[in-house]
Amino acid sequence: MVITIQLENVTQTYRVRGNPVTALDHVSLSIEAGEYCAMVGESGSGKTTLMHVMGLLATPTEGRYTLCGQDVFAMKNGGRSRLRAAHIGFVFQDFFLNPRLTAVENVELPLRLAGIARNRRRDMALEALEKVGLSGRTDHLPRELSGGQQQRVAFARATVHHPALILADEPTGNLDKRSTASILDLLRAENTRGATIFMITHDPSAALSASRVLTMEQGRITGDRLL
Repeated sequence: MVITIQLENVTQTYRVRGNPVTALDHVSLSIEAGEYCAMVGESGSGKTTLMHVMGLLATPTEGRYTLCGQDVFAMKNGGRSRLRAAHIGFVFQDFFLNPRLTAVENVELPLRLAGIARNRRRDMALEALEKVGLSGRTDHLPRELSGGQQQRVAFARATVHHPALILADEPTGNLDKRSTASILDLLRAENTRGATIFMITHDPSAALSASRVLTMEQGRITGDRLL
Protein backbone atom coordinates (compact mmCIF):
# COMPACT_ATOMS: atom_id res chain seq x y z
CA MET A 1 0.00 0.00 0.00
CA VAL A 2 1.10 3.57 -0.73
CA ILE A 3 0.38 5.83 2.24
CA THR A 4 -1.00 9.33 1.66
CA ILE A 5 -2.28 11.23 4.70
CA GLN A 6 -4.91 13.96 4.77
CA LEU A 7 -6.10 15.50 8.05
CA GLU A 8 -8.86 18.11 7.94
CA ASN A 9 -9.79 20.26 10.95
CA VAL A 10 -8.90 17.54 13.44
CA THR A 11 -9.68 18.58 17.01
CA GLN A 12 -9.12 16.60 20.20
CA THR A 13 -10.58 17.87 23.46
CA TYR A 14 -10.24 16.23 26.87
CA ARG A 15 -11.78 17.05 30.21
CA VAL A 16 -9.34 17.41 33.09
CA ARG A 17 -10.97 17.85 36.51
CA GLY A 18 -14.13 18.88 34.71
CA ASN A 19 -12.41 21.52 32.57
CA PRO A 20 -12.02 21.18 28.76
CA VAL A 21 -8.44 20.95 27.47
CA THR A 22 -7.78 21.18 23.73
CA ALA A 23 -4.86 18.99 22.67
CA LEU A 24 -5.45 19.46 18.91
CA ASP A 25 -7.06 22.62 17.59
CA HIS A 26 -8.45 22.24 14.04
CA VAL A 27 -5.29 20.65 12.63
CA SER A 28 -5.15 20.27 8.85
CA LEU A 29 -2.18 18.48 7.30
CA SER A 30 -1.31 16.69 4.06
CA ILE A 31 1.60 14.24 3.79
CA GLU A 32 2.35 12.67 0.43
CA ALA A 33 3.40 9.06 0.03
CA GLY A 34 7.14 8.64 0.58
CA GLU A 35 7.66 11.91 2.48
CA TYR A 36 9.95 12.05 5.53
CA CYS A 37 8.48 14.55 8.00
CA ALA A 38 9.80 15.60 11.38
CA MET A 39 7.67 17.45 13.93
CA VAL A 40 9.13 19.66 16.64
CA GLY A 41 7.51 21.57 19.48
CA GLU A 42 7.47 21.91 23.24
CA SER A 43 6.15 19.17 25.51
CA GLY A 44 2.38 19.36 25.76
CA SER A 45 1.96 21.03 22.37
CA GLY A 46 -0.07 18.11 20.98
CA LYS A 47 2.55 16.25 18.96
CA THR A 48 2.00 12.81 20.47
CA THR A 49 -1.79 13.21 20.40
CA LEU A 50 -1.54 13.94 16.68
CA MET A 51 0.61 10.87 16.14
CA HIS A 52 -1.89 8.70 18.01
CA VAL A 53 -4.63 9.97 15.71
CA MET A 54 -2.50 9.32 12.63
CA GLY A 55 -1.67 5.84 13.91
CA LEU A 56 -5.34 4.98 14.51
CA LEU A 57 -4.73 4.68 18.25
CA ALA A 58 -7.15 7.52 19.06
CA THR A 59 -10.32 8.99 17.57
CA PRO A 60 -10.53 12.79 17.77
CA THR A 61 -13.48 14.84 18.94
CA GLU A 62 -14.09 16.13 15.43
CA GLY A 63 -12.50 16.35 12.01
CA ARG A 64 -11.72 14.04 9.11
CA TYR A 65 -8.76 11.72 8.50
CA THR A 66 -8.28 10.23 5.05
CA LEU A 67 -5.64 7.53 4.72
CA CYS A 68 -5.06 6.34 1.16
CA GLY A 69 -8.46 7.62 0.16
CA GLN A 70 -10.29 5.92 3.03
CA ASP A 71 -12.18 7.89 5.68
CA VAL A 72 -10.74 5.97 8.62
CA PHE A 73 -13.07 7.48 11.24
CA ALA A 74 -16.00 6.07 9.30
CA MET A 75 -14.52 2.57 9.54
CA LYS A 76 -15.45 0.12 12.26
CA ASN A 77 -12.87 -0.58 14.99
CA GLY A 78 -11.98 -3.94 13.45
CA GLY A 79 -11.22 -2.35 10.11
CA ARG A 80 -9.02 0.30 11.68
CA SER A 81 -7.17 -2.35 13.69
CA ARG A 82 -6.48 -4.41 10.58
CA LEU A 83 -5.32 -1.34 8.67
CA ARG A 84 -2.99 -0.36 11.51
CA ALA A 85 -1.54 -3.86 11.94
CA ALA A 86 -0.93 -4.34 8.23
CA HIS A 87 0.47 -0.98 7.19
CA ILE A 88 1.71 1.07 10.18
CA GLY A 89 4.85 0.60 12.29
CA PHE A 90 5.50 2.41 15.58
CA VAL A 91 8.88 3.33 17.10
CA PHE A 92 8.77 4.90 20.58
CA GLN A 93 11.27 6.51 22.94
CA ASP A 94 10.48 3.80 25.50
CA PHE A 95 11.21 0.53 23.76
CA PHE A 96 8.28 -1.50 25.15
CA LEU A 97 10.11 -4.80 24.74
CA ASN A 98 8.77 -7.85 26.58
CA PRO A 99 11.48 -8.50 29.22
CA ARG A 100 10.83 -12.25 29.20
CA LEU A 101 11.27 -12.67 25.45
CA THR A 102 14.49 -12.77 23.45
CA ALA A 103 15.25 -10.23 20.76
CA VAL A 104 13.98 -12.47 17.97
CA GLU A 105 10.86 -13.38 19.94
CA ASN A 106 10.09 -9.68 20.50
CA VAL A 107 10.43 -8.99 16.78
CA GLU A 108 8.16 -11.94 16.00
CA LEU A 109 5.27 -10.59 18.09
CA PRO A 110 3.46 -8.53 15.40
CA LEU A 111 3.86 -11.39 12.95
CA ARG A 112 2.33 -13.81 15.43
CA LEU A 113 -0.63 -11.45 15.87
CA ALA A 114 -0.98 -11.31 12.09
CA GLY A 115 -1.26 -15.09 11.95
CA ILE A 116 1.96 -15.71 10.00
CA ALA A 117 3.25 -19.28 10.22
CA ARG A 118 5.93 -19.95 12.84
CA ASN A 119 8.77 -20.83 10.46
CA ARG A 120 8.05 -17.87 8.21
CA ARG A 121 7.85 -15.35 11.04
CA ARG A 122 11.13 -16.60 12.54
CA ASP A 123 12.86 -16.11 9.18
CA MET A 124 11.37 -12.63 8.83
CA ALA A 125 12.40 -11.67 12.38
CA LEU A 126 15.97 -12.88 11.88
CA GLU A 127 16.18 -10.93 8.62
CA ALA A 128 14.91 -7.77 10.36
CA LEU A 129 17.48 -8.14 13.16
CA GLU A 130 20.26 -8.65 10.64
CA LYS A 131 19.19 -5.46 8.87
CA VAL A 132 19.64 -3.47 12.10
CA GLY A 133 23.01 -5.11 12.83
CA LEU A 134 21.92 -7.48 15.61
CA SER A 135 22.31 -10.87 14.00
CA GLY A 136 24.64 -11.82 16.87
CA ARG A 137 22.14 -10.83 19.58
CA THR A 138 19.02 -12.70 18.48
CA ASP A 139 18.78 -14.87 21.60
CA HIS A 140 19.57 -12.14 24.11
CA LEU A 141 16.96 -10.83 26.55
CA PRO A 142 16.37 -7.04 26.68
CA ARG A 143 18.30 -6.73 29.97
CA GLU A 144 21.34 -8.18 28.21
CA LEU A 145 21.31 -5.44 25.58
CA SER A 146 22.39 -1.80 25.67
CA GLY A 147 19.85 0.99 25.25
CA GLY A 148 20.86 1.47 21.63
CA GLN A 149 20.56 -2.25 20.94
CA GLN A 150 17.14 -2.38 22.58
CA GLN A 151 15.97 0.48 20.37
CA ARG A 152 17.23 -1.37 17.30
CA VAL A 153 15.26 -4.44 18.37
CA ALA A 154 12.20 -2.21 18.73
CA PHE A 155 12.91 -0.77 15.29
CA ALA A 156 13.19 -4.26 13.81
CA ARG A 157 9.86 -5.16 15.41
CA ALA A 158 8.23 -2.03 13.97
CA THR A 159 9.49 -2.68 10.44
CA VAL A 160 9.52 -6.49 10.20
CA HIS A 161 6.27 -6.43 8.17
CA HIS A 162 7.59 -3.69 5.85
CA PRO A 163 5.00 -1.05 6.82
CA ALA A 164 4.08 1.71 4.41
CA LEU A 165 3.91 4.27 7.27
CA ILE A 166 6.36 4.52 10.17
CA LEU A 167 5.44 6.73 13.13
CA ALA A 168 8.39 7.47 15.41
CA ASP A 169 7.84 9.28 18.73
CA GLU A 170 11.18 10.55 20.10
CA PRO A 171 12.97 7.42 18.80
CA THR A 172 16.39 8.79 19.78
CA GLY A 173 15.42 10.47 23.07
CA ASN A 174 17.11 7.93 25.35
CA LEU A 175 20.13 7.22 23.16
CA ASP A 176 23.74 8.35 22.99
CA LYS A 177 25.14 10.10 19.93
CA ARG A 178 26.31 6.94 18.18
CA SER A 179 23.04 5.08 18.73
CA THR A 180 21.08 8.15 17.62
CA ALA A 181 22.98 8.19 14.34
CA SER A 182 22.25 4.49 13.86
CA ILE A 183 18.48 4.92 14.32
CA LEU A 184 18.39 7.94 12.00
CA ASP A 185 20.26 5.93 9.36
CA LEU A 186 17.66 3.16 9.70
CA LEU A 187 14.80 5.63 9.30
CA ARG A 188 16.42 7.08 6.17
CA ALA A 189 16.85 3.56 4.78
CA GLU A 190 13.15 2.83 5.33
CA ASN A 191 12.27 6.10 3.62
CA THR A 192 14.49 5.17 0.69
CA ARG A 193 12.62 1.85 0.53
CA GLY A 194 9.47 3.91 -0.01
CA ALA A 195 7.97 4.16 3.48
CA THR A 196 6.34 7.38 4.61
CA ILE A 197 8.03 8.59 7.82
CA PHE A 198 6.58 10.86 10.51
CA MET A 199 8.96 11.50 13.41
CA ILE A 200 8.49 13.55 16.57
CA THR A 201 11.73 14.87 18.03
CA HIS A 202 13.12 17.47 20.43
CA ASP A 203 16.55 17.15 18.79
CA PRO A 204 17.12 19.83 16.12
CA SER A 205 19.89 17.80 14.49
CA ALA A 206 17.60 14.75 14.27
CA ALA A 207 14.90 16.89 12.65
CA LEU A 208 17.37 17.88 9.95
CA SER A 209 17.51 14.25 8.81
CA ALA A 210 13.98 14.70 7.44
CA SER A 211 13.00 16.43 4.21
CA ARG A 212 10.20 18.45 5.84
CA VAL A 213 9.97 19.94 9.33
CA LEU A 214 6.66 20.83 10.99
CA THR A 215 6.32 22.92 14.16
CA MET A 216 3.45 22.49 16.62
CA GLU A 217 2.41 24.97 19.30
CA GLN A 218 -0.63 24.74 21.58
CA GLY A 219 -2.36 22.15 19.44
CA ARG A 220 -1.80 23.93 16.13
CA ILE A 221 0.74 23.52 13.32
CA THR A 222 2.52 26.86 13.17
CA GLY A 223 5.44 26.03 10.90
CA ASP A 224 6.01 23.92 7.80
CA ARG A 225 9.26 24.05 5.85
CA LEU A 226 11.05 21.91 3.31
CA LEU A 227 14.75 21.10 3.75
